Amino acid sequence: AAGGEHEAVGLDGVDPFETRERLLLPITNTVLRTVKRGLADAQNRALEELRLTSGDWQPDPEELESIFAEDLETLADQAGQAGIEAAVEMGVAGTGSVSPDVSPPEGVADELAVALQAALEAAGSGARERQAAASRVFRGWRTDEAERRIRMIAFNAYHTSLRQALEAQGRPWRWLPEGRLCSACRQAAEAGESVPPVHRDCSCTIVPD
Repeated sequence: AAGGEHEAVGLDGVDPFETRERLLLPITNTVLRTVKRGLADAQNRALEELRLTSGDWQPDPEELESIFAEDLETLADQAGQAGIEAAVEMGVAGTGSVSPDVSPPEGVADELAVALQAALEAAGSGARERQAAASRVFRGWRTDEAERRIRMIAFNAYHTSLRQALEAQGRPWRWLPEGRLCSACRQAAEAGESVPPVHRDCSCTIVPD
């Protein structure tokens, strides 16, 4: 495929990119709203702790994990089921009974904790400066970072279960880019080792071959 807009793929008239967005968008939007509320609550607690301790607060990855864990696990489960639904829509018979097997997402809370720790260290020891630094990190996650991670988790679960559904029926699959060519995904697909996303912000997909 070449760069630019993706071309419609002849899979019983199904556009795999439109199908993926239609199936995943309601799932990711619901989880994102919940995660944003959790981030706002976590920010308020952090700012209060920084105020009460004169700036002596450190992010706790386990506490931050409580913001994400349940919602992200639900996200992976539902996105995995969406991958099975996509296989059915693409005309692969027998895939409707396949149960998705996707791993629970990990590391999101750790990434937030690292970002907070780095911002606090750069801010110095003043309580107000540290509060402002923590606020910037939480705001960045609410406006952009959380959405990027949620989208990647959803894509990973979706493509993993789509691949499982295809392989369960003995159907090969092929990599399909959206927009500019993605050498990382192409190499992974050619090796049969991985499915999109192999990197954050990846928009590639897979389809029955």
